[in-house]
Amino acid sequence: MKKPSYVFFIVPILILIGCEDSNKTTLSPIIPLAISSVSPAASSTDVHVHSNIVVTFSNAMNDTEITASDLITLRDVSGDRVEARLTASADSTILTLDPSNDLDYNTQYTATISSNVRDRSGNALDQDYSWEFATISYSLLYTSTNLSDHTVNAECNPGGTTSCPCSANDVSMDSFAEYGQVTSNILETNTWVNAIGGKTFTETQPDAESVFLGTYRYQYKVKLPVLPATNVNQRENSGAVHMVMFLWDGRNALWQADKNSLEAGLYWELNPWNEDYGVIKVYDTDINTQTSTGITVTPDTEWHTFELIADFINQKYVSIKIDGQSRDISTIDTIQVDRSTWGDDVAFLITEESLSTYPGVGCPYVFVWSTQFKDLELGYLGTK
Repeated sequence: MKKPSYVFFIVPILILIGCEDSNKTTLSPIIPLAISSVSPAASSTDVHVHSNIVVTFSNAMNDTEITASDLITLRDVSGDRVEARLTASADSTILTLDPSNDLDYNTQYTATISSNVRDRSGNALDQDYSWEFATISYSLLYTSTNLSDHTVNAECNPGGTTSCPCSANDVSMDSFAEYGQVTSNILETNTWVNAIGGKTFTETQPDAESVFLGTYRYQYKVKLPVLPATNVNQRENSGAVHMVMFLWDGRNALWQADKNSLEAGLYWELNPWNEDYGVIKVYDTDINTQTSTGITVTPDTEWHTFELIADFINQKYVSIKIDGQSRDISTIDTIQVDRSTWGDDVAFLITEESLSTYPGVGCPYVFVWSTQFKDLELGYLGTK
């Protein structure tokens, strides 16, 4: 019997095994599109009304569809759609829906991500994804149209940079039908003084409840009667406009204050000689230090709306809003200031302050400044 030869079978197999097609294309695995996270979180409550809707995806999204108006939508409890703008992060994995206006307080909202949303490979979600959240509640405590029940005090030589003669007679407050006016250096003398208009709630607030640690919102409208100018001969010249909230606990009833006040303050820089003219700042670290909020309001003679929200429990700012433009400033601490002469009561104070331009060492120049305020509101967020 003839012995079979196997070599002819083995060699071709070896040849096949040892050779590969150099032009063969390796296919990348298909990564399904998924939602990594959403903010605000599903079922969350006490969401801030300035919040955006932020969605993080597993894959980079299709750039041509990012601005489509129906990919992510937000509706209120009545089903009405909230007008908003959709933007993407640099890597296109995060989409942000920015409402055109603040959300309403104490309201349920539903956000929906459409199944039409696609990544750069054309992958889509299996179905629409929806979730609900609720905004924080807000309770109004106090309003004032024209400062008629406010008082004014003089802060002489603020910051200690001058030592010019000054007294309570150097400031004034006037109430008109539609607004109040706070004036520094009303006598037009060689002095520097901050006119502090304000309202104090001692022990109890307007709702007859005790003063408490909480998150407060303070808002007013402000107007400059004239424009500041880099002219030492123009007597009507401004240094700044302030709005401040104080929480004072003189007997350590609410927290271990030890004669320190908790303060959150907004500062509009109006000294025309300063490079940061028009910048909106907040007090940070101490009463002589301010941090820019990134908002600039070019001074004019129109009414502007300022809002400041601060969390006195955690001693943090929350946000500011200037003429509808909001900033999250929750990383900035409120300040503590030694007020050991203030007494043993518990009080909450709000101020509207008018400061004339710095008159130089020794006060050789005379500057007077009036600021108009109206439609003040004070309230708190959440529960007591």
